[in-house]
Amino acid sequence: MRRPRFLWPLGLGLVSVFLTFFTVYDQLFHRTGVEFILGDQLDRHRQVLAGVAIDPWQYRLLPELVVEAAIRSVRWIGVENPTLPAFAIVRVVQNLLIFVIAALYWGRLGVSKGMTVLGLAMLAWGFSYAGYGSDLAFSTYFDVLFYLLAAWLIVLHRLGWTVTVVVLAALNRETSALIPLLVLAVGIRPADLSGLVDRRALKMAASGLFVFLLEYGLVRFLLGPRPTMRPYGHALGLDLLGLNLSWIYSYFSTAAAFSVIPWLALVFWKGWPPILKRFFWAIVPIWLVAHLFLGAMAEARLLLVPHVIVLLPAALLVVQNGSRAASDSRTVAG
Repeated sequence: MRRPRFLWPLGLGLVSVFLTFFTVYDQLFHRTGVEFILGDQLDRHRQVLAGVAIDPWQYRLLPELVVEAAIRSVRWIGVENPTLPAFAIVRVVQNLLIFVIAALYWGRLGVSKGMTVLGLAMLAWGFSYAGYGSDLAFSTYFDVLFYLLAAWLIVLHRLGWTVTVVVLAALNRETSALIPLLVLAVGIRPADLSGLVDRRALKMAASGLFVFLLEYGLVRFLLGPRPTMRPYGHALGLDLLGLNLSWIYSYFSTAAAFSVIPWLALVFWKGWPPILKRFFWAIVPIWLVAHLFLGAMAEARLLLVPHVIVLLPAALLVVQNGSRAASDSRTVAG
């Protein structure tokens, strides 16, 4: 007997809601803390709106505009102290959308429903351990959401919509510059006699990159230069690279957030579907190198994008295909 079609959407919804409220509660009250949110994070929020925050936070306008809209909406309905509820609402929406779109994207890659649920649980685990040294990091989670949207649209062959994603992502975080490379990656066809590049993919990738450069460049020009942050007192570049390589917590934090998932995926590289291999080469090497020099690797949230887009679904497919092969071999033996 076939199961009713509504069971999977219903089950995915229930799992996503459960994991959302679990992770949001953990992030609000355990990993970040109300005192920090209403202190340092609220101060930074106000600085960005006032145009006096440091680089790069000053140019990450989208999350602060969304949060401010949430604060005003909560205040409008009569809540006396709207800041914490507004922050919580934004994070709930972010996490819920991430879980749902991740499931849809992985499903298009061929990940089974059971493995998808397992993957969402692994992702929730990563959320809980990826918050070292940060506030709620709205821009990071919007970054994950926009990359998921772009990857999902690509596997749906809706390349034109990725430009719309870039329009929003460019106002969120500078790392969204790599989204057009995902589009370009699916258009490269070295084994196809009709040409090396799909012209439509090239056009959409070029359009996305142009939109990002124009929009992000305009924001920086209009707001003007700002002092550059120094993570943990270290200058960007070689000084920060030295910290990342020598600080034991860089390794502990990433291992706690991602466990053996990256290694499991990479060991079985040959079993990856071609689309994930292309996504890997499009963003993972440059992402890792850039963050070694420009970010504190102890803040494992900085690696959530390659984790969700490439490594986690690859690991799920490796386990799934291995289980099927083992089942098939037992059937033949029997």
